[in-house]
Amino acid sequence: MDRARARLVYTLVLVVGFLTVCPVAMLALGSFSEGLTAFGQFTVDKYVDAYTDPALLDVMLNTVIFVLGSSVLATVLALFLAYLNTRTDIPFKFLFGVLSIIPMMIPHLLFSVSWALLLNPSNGMVNVALRNAFGLEGAPFDVYTLGGMILVEGLLDLPIAYLIIAPAMASFDVALEESSRVCGAGTWRTLVRITENPAESHRPAEAVRIAAGIGGWKKTEVDLLLEGPAARLLSPWAEEFVDGENYRHYLPILREWKRPVSLAPGAERFEEIEEATLPVAWLDAEGVAALRARATHQILF
Repeated sequence: MDRARARLVYTLVLVVGFLTVCPVAMLALGSFSEGLTAFGQFTVDKYVDAYTDPALLDVMLNTVIFVLGSSVLATVLALFLAYLNTRTDIPFKFLFGVLSIIPMMIPHLLFSVSWALLLNPSNGMVNVALRNAFGLEGAPFDVYTLGGMILVEGLLDLPIAYLIIAPAMASFDVALEESSRVCGAGTWRTLVRITENPAESHRPAEAVRIAAGIGGWKKTEVDLLLEGPAARLLSPWAEEFVDGENYRHYLPILREWKRPVSLAPGAERFEEIEEATLPVAWLDAEGVAALRARATHQILF
């Protein structure tokens, strides 16, 4: 069994080596011979012409910009997606994981042609749609520029960067973060203050949606403070208010935090608030001041 496995390994090494080394060897030999289709007399004229060309510096500069730009773009996108998939509780995590490696499944030629069809400056679908929608004279995007090349190459390199970063990020020991908190390192706290009437304004519903989104990031704790008529969003008829679907979708997410919604002095009181689906905490002026002092960020609606 071991001999058969060894023969198989050696066979695969020879096949892969042949397919890899032969083209490189042909390029190397061809670079030192005259002509393009057959080996001729030995010469170094091709290297002299290439490295004495005045445009060489521009080519090298563009190459450095292209390589660094696409590498940075791929790394940033991979870090963002890896963090979402390994360190947060966002829904559809499996879908994001699949989307991160889809560019690896698509042939590079087809991937490049697809972006050319989208961002072609003359008839790309995205450019045509933007010109028709906003009355633009020229194309806002050009895939044939250096920036367009960096975008396409960065997306092609994304799966490789993601497959390297995601397992490393998933292996981080959460106990170390807990130990750092015990030693005094705190987490970011965001205070979302809502003062407007949810029956008249869309801003309270938007605030609930944003609070639920920020709270999905494990690094941040979110406190919700309701002032004045904003307490009405806790009522059973909140779905009838402006953008009431936000309350239906995102209030259950806030309930999962198991932290009470804070009500400031002067917040409207009504009987139904005691039966609210979210736990509430009535604060005095000192409690509100302490809550605001603990927050590293505040958002007012």
